[in-house]
Amino acid sequence: MKNKPDVYKRIREDLIREIELCEVYKEQIRQGIAKINDEYRSGFIDKGAYYSKVKEFLKGKNVEEWIGIYDARIVECHKNIGYYDSKIDELTEKNQGKEHSFSKIFLAIGIISLILGLVFFVRPTITGLFSLEAEPKVVFEDGYGREGFQWMEINGLRVYERCLKVQTDVEFDDMAIIAKITRATDNNDLRFRLYGHNDVDDEPDKLISSCRVKNYDSVWKSCAINEIEQEAGEYWICAAYLGGESDETYYTIAYQNGDLRRTALWTGENWQKLDGASYSMKAQFKKNE
Repeated sequence: MKNKPDVYKRIREDLIREIELCEVYKEQIRQGIAKINDEYRSGFIDKGAYYSKVKEFLKGKNVEEWIGIYDARIVECHKNIGYYDSKIDELTEKNQGKEHSFSKIFLAIGIISLILGLVFFVRPTITGLFSLEAEPKVVFEDGYGREGFQWMEINGLRVYERCLKVQTDVEFDDMAIIAKITRATDNNDLRFRLYGHNDVDDEPDKLISSCRVKNYDSVWKSCAINEIEQEAGEYWICAAYLGGESDETYYTIAYQNGDLRRTALWTGENWQKLDGASYSMKAQFKKNE
């Protein structure tokens, strides 16, 4: 089992990555609007097309509102980083004095409390502003071969994050994640996450990006991750409900027994290998031309 402070370090790394993504999204907004303005000033588009493109690009908000959303999230992430820094320091000190049995008891209580309650304060990575076109050019896809005939729970607090390893032979800039998931509650906050691959342990590595499912009408849920410029190789796609209570089922995801695909479960402390069950998930990778 991994050292207990590693739990908080992984969460801290996710928060740092989220801050980086927020900065990327802010710059995408600025550059996107600048490009539309240049097209209008150069006469490439008329006023009607200009307002239409701005409205579609900003999804009903203005530039200041989008920047404010991301800035507020960056501030919140920094606060959470400070919080977990203090918890890491606290656990490190407790570990140094663990020859005292009384300290061991309180350390265990502290770990359990964090897993069951404190992770609630870490909100998921903000979804990108952009989405794939209706029919993206798919250069590689992997995931479900059958739709699955059994269902497995997705609970809250990111303790039960379900993952499937996928592979692409080409570089990609955009991707979509699709999974066969039913809604078990009225709280629509299902997240798909993209992780790198840890070659040594054959498990998910650092968080690359994530997106939030917005359309819940179909049993097949999906969302897109854009502007990520990734190399060919192995990756992990995951489905999770990143808030709520760990003992409450928020969604159920289809899976198939007997498949040799590599799967994993995030327990809140480490990745647990779950060979023999292939989730009904698919990743579509797109290379911009």
